[in-house]
Amino acid sequence: MNSTLVSSTLTVDRAGYQLHVKIDGQGTPLLIVGSATYYDRVIPRQLRKHFQCIFIDHRGFAPSRYIPKASDISLETISLDIEHIRQQLGIQQAIIMGHSGHAYMALDYAKRFPASVTKIVLCGASPNLSSASHQAAELYWENSACDLRKAQFLNDISQLESDIRSDPDRKFVHICCRLRAKRWANHGYDETWLWEELTTHSVLFDRMWGEVFAKIDISQYTSAIQVPVLIMMGEKDFSIPRPSEWLALPQPFPHQTLYVFNHSGHTPPLEEPERFTQILKSWA
Repeated sequence: MNSTLVSSTLTVDRAGYQLHVKIDGQGTPLLIVGSATYYDRVIPRQLRKHFQCIFIDHRGFAPSRYIPKASDISLETISLDIEHIRQQLGIQQAIIMGHSGHAYMALDYAKRFPASVTKIVLCGASPNLSSASHQAAELYWENSACDLRKAQFLNDISQLESDIRSDPDRKFVHICCRLRAKRWANHGYDETWLWEELTTHSVLFDRMWGEVFAKIDISQYTSAIQVPVLIMMGEKDFSIPRPSEWLALPQPFPHQTLYVFNHSGHTPPLEEPERFTQILKSWA
C-alpha cells in the first residue's frame, strides 16, 4: 500500500463479517480501530495532512452474513482481524489508535503484534471499566457537574429504556446518545449524526463492553508494551474516571504521556480538532 494514497475504501470478509476499511490522508500510517464510518466523521480533516488514517471496523459494527453470537468476538479475534487487514494493505509498521473502549483493542493488538506497532494512542479511555472505576466517575460527576448538566442527564436517561425497547439492535447507540450530558463538554450536544447508517450488533457490544472490558487487567499491557503510549482525555468527560487514574497505576507504561484537553468531554478529536491535531503531530 502506497503511503501517499489519498483516499480508498475496501471491504474485508472475516468469518462472514464484512469489515469496512477506509484509507484517507498521507504520511505515517495510523490504524484507527472501531467503526470506519464513525471515526471517519470524528477524526479531524487536518490530521490527514500528516497521517495516513486507516479506519477499520471491528465485528460489532460490520454487516454479517450470519446471525451474530457472542462467541464471534473477543480481543484476540479483533487483533487477528486487524493483523489480517494490515497484511492485506502491505503496511509494515504503524501507529495504532483506539478511542473509548476501542483503546483496549488497540492495546491488545500492540501486545500481540509488537513488531507491527511503533506507537499507541489511547483517547477517552480509563485504565479499566471496573465497578470501582465507575464509582470514581460517579463521585466526580456528583461533585463537579453543574445543575443544568445534571438536569439534562436525568431527562435523557429517562428515555433510554423506551429507546432500547423500540430498537434493541441499536442498544449501544441509544446508551451513548442518552449519556450525552456526561460525554460532551457541551452537555446538550446531539451526536446522533455520528451514528447514522451504522450497523450495530448488540450481542457483540454486550460481550465486549459488558463482560470483557469490565474485567480488563491493565497490568498485562503496561508490563508488556514498550513503545511510547499517548493518553488523551477530556477534562469535561464525566463518563469515565479521571485522568489521574492513569498516573496512579502501580506500573504505568514505561513511555507514557498524558494530555488533558480542557474544553473536551469524551471525544477530543471532534471537540478540539486543531489542538488534537497539533498534539498528535508533535508527539508522533
